[in-house]
Amino acid sequence: MRSAVGISGIHAGEDVKSTGFSSPVWLADGALDAEGALTLDALLGVERPPDSARVRVVEITLRGNAAPPYARWFDLCPADTKENSLVGGWKEWSSIGYGVLLREKARRFIQNKVGSDAAVVEAHSLPDAPAAPPGVERWYVVPATSD
Repeated sequence: MRSAVGISGIHAGEDVKSTGFSSPVWLADGALDAEGALTLDALLGVERPPDSARVRVVEITLRGNAAPPYARWFDLCPADTKENSLVGGWKEWSSIGYGVLLREKARRFIQNKVGSDAAVVEAHSLPDAPAAPPGVERWYVVPATSD
């Protein structure tokens, strides 16, 4: 199979005759997977660094009169995570999803979002706070301390 890549996208076909691309680029066999996505990393033998997985940032705020002390947090989770799985059965809550980022950029995003009025603390540093679900990295928003 020969494939042409142009400014407006990728077209795959047995014989690409009239693509409308002004300058097609021919890709090697195996450069596209069954869904048409580029597989250049595999062709070149390149592996992603360990911390390169993309994560979705979800900000959760628990609501109601009996909200616990740790009522606001950010979760770094896989893109397909359902937000209700992050609240542990709590009935009143709100959430904001912030898209998909590299994990390190997501951590910086959280710090910038919170600003200097509060601090963010990783869940495992707060033994009395609810733990994150498996596969989720949780950061609680706590009052800033003056040192």
